[in-house]
Amino acid sequence: METRLTALRVEVEPAQPEDEFSARYATGSGLLLLDSRHPRRWPYGATIDGLLTLDLTEDRVLASAELVWPRERWPLGEAKVPKREKQRRRLRFPDLSTEMLGDTPPLGVSFGSSLVVLQLEGTTATRRVPLGKYVDCLLQNDAAVGFVIDRRAVEAGE
Repeated sequence: METRLTALRVEVEPAQPEDEFSARYATGSGLLLLDSRHPRRWPYGATIDGLLTLDLTEDRVLASAELVWPRERWPLGEAKVPKREKQRRRLRFPDLSTEMLGDTPPLGVSFGSSLVVLQLEGTTATRRVPLGKYVDCLLQNDAAVGFVIDRRAVEAGE
């Protein structure tokens, strides 16, 4: 599994004010959008399992993510995730590209009573790093394996 996650290796760095993420569900397009409160250029990116696109800045810092999977199709269920760390961070993906992803595991989604969890199937998150008030990244060792979104943000469009 570790070899398959090499392209998703992240460097966890102290966050800058422009790195704070929010989450919102765009009803018209059916997209779950995770993005910075301060728009930036993102010339790099990759798509995981045809469902989740990650956009990166010139410095390969995560700028936004879009899940192309309508909410009415999200499976209901509670996912087990690690305790949330206290310090907000930002993520740098030095090796990420669609070509580098190769054969990554499929993406799973669970729509629970308080959390929406996007996670690569067969992975075990060991850390939950805050990217914003309602958005966290799941890490397995040094690889990003998913996101956790507070359901209130999805329903309120925050």
